[in-house]
Amino acid sequence: MLGLGRSERGKDGGVTLIGPDAKLEGKLVVSGDVRIEGSFQGELVAGGLVVIAEGARVAAGTLRAKDLRLGGRLEGDIHLEGKLELLAKGWLEGSVRMRQLIVEEGGTLQGSCEMITDTPEDRKTHNSPGAGQSKGKGQTGGD
Repeated sequence: MLGLGRSERGKDGGVTLIGPDAKLEGKLVVSGDVRIEGSFQGELVAGGLVVIAEGARVAAGTLRAKDLRLGGRLEGDIHLEGKLELLAKGWLEGSVRMRQLIVEEGGTLQGSCEMITDTPEDRKTHNSPGAGQSKGKGQTGGD
């Protein structure tokens, strides 16, 4: 029903739903997954998967999430830790950063696209003192 399998749900299994008749403006911050079937305008931060369903419209100043599955229309500055799935009827205008990009035939991306080559966890490990064979600047291997 929500397009989220059990393995795709957030840690607590919860999904925040913005229904087809809903129109929401402001800032939305959730630790799990979000499914938007209606209209959202503002800033969106999600710890899990964001699904923008076919027919949904999102005007996000900024959208930050683990993954994004886009079947509707999205405008904004998008930062993903994982992948963007741009479905056949999906339309994205803006800038997007992600590790993996999947585009179905018919999906549209207007703007800039940047692939991330490492995760935030990798950067923390590489930049932490005493992390072993790190290539970070100004670090020493030990005593």
